Amino acid sequence: MGASQTPISCSLVRGTNWIGDAVMTTPALRRLRSSFPAAHIILLATPRTAGLFESSAFIDEVLTYRRQEGWPVFVETVWALRRRRFDLALLFQNAFEAALLARLGGARLRVGYTTQGRSALLTHAIQRGPQHRTHRAARLDCAGRGHRMRSLHAARMPD
Repeated sequence: MGASQTPISCSLVRGTNWIGDAVMTTPALRRLRSSFPAAHIILLATPRTAGLFESSAFIDEVLTYRRQEGWPVFVETVWALRRRRFDLALLFQNAFEAALLARLGGARLRVGYTTQGRSALLTHAIQRGPQHRTHRAARLDCAGRGHRMRSLHAARMPD
C-alpha cells in the first residue's frame, strides 16, 4: 500500500490560539470528521480555546497545551504526541512551534502553511493566500483529505 493509500486512523489538529479564530475553524473540523469518520481526531489547543471543543461532535479528544509554561511543557507535549503515533497532523496554527511539535511528535503526514519558515518541517506545505481564516482552514482540511482523494504536493492549492 503506497503512502497516499495508507488509512488515517489517528489525526492531530493543532488549533488556533484565539477564540474567534478557533470558531472559524469549525467548518474545516466538520469536513475533517466527515472525511475520516473512523479516525480518532485529537485537538491540541491552548487553555483559552480548549473549552470550545470539549463537547464537539467533530473531535474525539481535546489535549490542553499550556505553551506559555515554556520548554519543559513543549518537551512533555512532544513525548505525549509521539506515544499517540499520529498518521496526520493538520496545523491550523501558523507558528513555527506548531510545525516543530508535529515533526518532533512523529506525525507521519504534516499539513500546514509555509509561514515562518516551517516548510522543511511539513510533508505537505501549502502556500498561504489572501483569503479569510475560515477559507484558509478549509484549504488545509482539503489538503489533509487529499491524502485519500488525490496526491498531495507542495503546490499552491486553488482558492
